[in-house]
Amino acid sequence: MIDAINKQIAEIYSKISDLISSRKEDLRIALSMPGMGFISASTILAEIGDFRGFSSPEMLVAYCGLVPSVYQSAGKLINGHITKHGSPHIRSMIIEVAHAIIRMKRNSRLKKFLKIKARRGIKIGAVALAGKVLCILYH
Repeated sequence: MIDAINKQIAEIYSKISDLISSRKEDLRIALSMPGMGFISASTILAEIGDFRGFSSPEMLVAYCGLVPSVYQSAGKLINGHITKHGSPHIRSMIIEVAHAIIRMKRNSRLKKFLKIKARRGIKIGAVALAGKVLCILYH
């Protein structure tokens, strides 16, 4: 039974590789990021499509639903939870990548995460890091 499941997994990997073969350069760039695996990179690329369709990295992050909702009343600006617009698949996958980056030993690039974690907590810091990862992928 385990051999049959491993064979099915290998078939799925080969199908994904065939479907994403037209975007080999984008896949290579995505796989060069720390914490990014083949499945997460191919899922993110499949959900986003063409990066050139977004005018800025902030638009990409907003498309993925990782920006805070803003409430304004009587001149007071309040940031709420993330908007959760867009695909839940890409949002969960990019946050999973952010958690993988957090667990890595080398954390020289995590200064933004460490600052936000100290003030607001680990979950909000992970969402901010996920937005930063999307901005890096955009560029």
